[in-house]
Amino acid sequence: MTIAVVVSTFTAASIAGYQVYNAVCAQESAAQRALLSHARFAAWTFAREANAELERGARRILAPVASLSPKASAWTPSILIAEGVRAARQCECVTVPDVRFTFAVDAKHGDIVIGTVGDEIPELPTEEMEQSIVDHVRDAIVAGGVIGDPTVMRLSDDGTLAIAYVLARGTGRHAGAPRVAYGYAFDAASAGRAVFPAVLASRSLLPPSGAVPMPVDSALMLSVSGVDGRDVYASPAIRALRPSARMNMGGAFDGFTVRVAMRPAFASSVAVGNWTWNRSQLVLGLITLSAGLVIVSVLQLHRERQLARVKSELVSGVSHELRTPLAQIRMFAEMLRLGWVRSDDERQRSVAIIDQEARRLTHLVENILQFSRAERSSPRVSVGPLEVATLVDEVVDGFAPLARTRGATVKTVHGASPIALADRDALKQVLLNLLDNAVKYGPQGQTITAGTGVGSDGRAQIWVDDEGAGIASRDKARIWEAFRRLDGAVEAGISGNGIGLAVVRELVLAQGGSVSVHDAPGGGARFLVTLRCASTRPTCDDSASLSLSSSPAESQVLPVR
Repeated sequence: MTIAVVVSTFTAASIAGYQVYNAVCAQESAAQRALLSHARFAAWTFAREANAELERGARRILAPVASLSPKASAWTPSILIAEGVRAARQCECVTVPDVRFTFAVDAKHGDIVIGTVGDEIPELPTEEMEQSIVDHVRDAIVAGGVIGDPTVMRLSDDGTLAIAYVLARGTGRHAGAPRVAYGYAFDAASAGRAVFPAVLASRSLLPPSGAVPMPVDSALMLSVSGVDGRDVYASPAIRALRPSARMNMGGAFDGFTVRVAMRPAFASSVAVGNWTWNRSQLVLGLITLSAGLVIVSVLQLHRERQLARVKSELVSGVSHELRTPLAQIRMFAEMLRLGWVRSDDERQRSVAIIDQEARRLTHLVENILQFSRAERSSPRVSVGPLEVATLVDEVVDGFAPLARTRGATVKTVHGASPIALADRDALKQVLLNLLDNAVKYGPQGQTITAGTGVGSDGRAQIWVDDEGAGIASRDKARIWEAFRRLDGAVEAGISGNGIGLAVVRELVLAQGGSVSVHDAPGGGARFLVTLRCASTRPTCDDSASLSLSSSPAESQVLPVR
């Protein structure tokens, strides 16, 4: 099937290629000129928008000091600028560079005061840099600088240091005239690495046209090099394409060079030609056929490769997961069989380890079986009234031996005792998976919290908190996918096969509930399971609501050693 599709695709593409060869040759020159014009426009727009982004950040950061009096304390501007930096970073509405030091300049007397941001030790400028800052401020005043309007410019010749400042009015006979400047210095290259991707992602760099619009990252590739010629930023998949446009940037990025190359796919949006209607119909038909056959081929090959990869990863992951507990069970069983255990305490410890590893094997096998059933059809559950607080205590008590290897402490908290409509075995598997994840991805010696309560919507809640690094917002939707493992877990060497949370989601949905992940109140991640309440008990309607940020009274603590 795949070979036949590939052969048909090659034949259709060959015919279409022969038909369009002459037209392509005639259009190439015009297309190259059009691409170069668009690349120049994009480079100019990018340079302008990058400096505009820095000015927007400077306006936000320096707003608190724009109206200060010259009689203010020499360190007051530094404090206000630090507050402006913190406020700008919190709102995430502008790009904020890393500030190296702040300064206040009295242009009349030529005095300059260097400050710091927060508790950081400033990287003090040289006397030559200080004098250069004073000279720039004086020149701005002489040139008629506007009070409160930020100025952003490069300071050092090597392109590493830039400054942003605003002019403030004087007092007395100088009232209303600018005499003092407040500002900060930052590393231009470091600021560029933050500003350039934001500009590329949020600005329209290409001129408007009648062609079908394309995303900027699909239409062009862009790179920026510093004063020393080294790349400061490059868009994904940057390659040496022709034609490309180069342009020197100004302002804080004076001496930087931006290079823009248009992607080949963009040529069809700007090229013009003299196709006849009959020839266009033939070529478009062949291209459509070729594209359809290519898509079928790619999808077929992708599906086959994906199935092979998934099977390989599952077998590899399960084998790795089973190897450790099986080795432990064999080793301690062999010790007991050969009589190598010297005391009753060692015998009890060996039996406990065998029991612990057997529990782990049971948990792994149950996960795989549940996932296999979910792949074939929806999981079968038998829901009925269930006191979830009692089940949580039971599961935590049984899970304690499995968590001892990480030196964790598992505690339970109950804000209410709801009676939920749930399947006991399915809910137990859900809790075991969540607790197992908390142990794997949390730090050594952490405290894991499992609790129950009632939500503001009157539904029963079960939640598990860990003290790990938490889950980034962009990953909170992906973690429920089968075989999905986060990059940090793979790099840290944490074992797993990526099906635990997929099983949790399927089992909870089969019981008519929902599951979600949030930030835990004490740091880390909180996995929240919400279930329907049983109509035979009004507990869910009468009990106090449990919010995500609440901290119910502790009812049981299980130390895990």
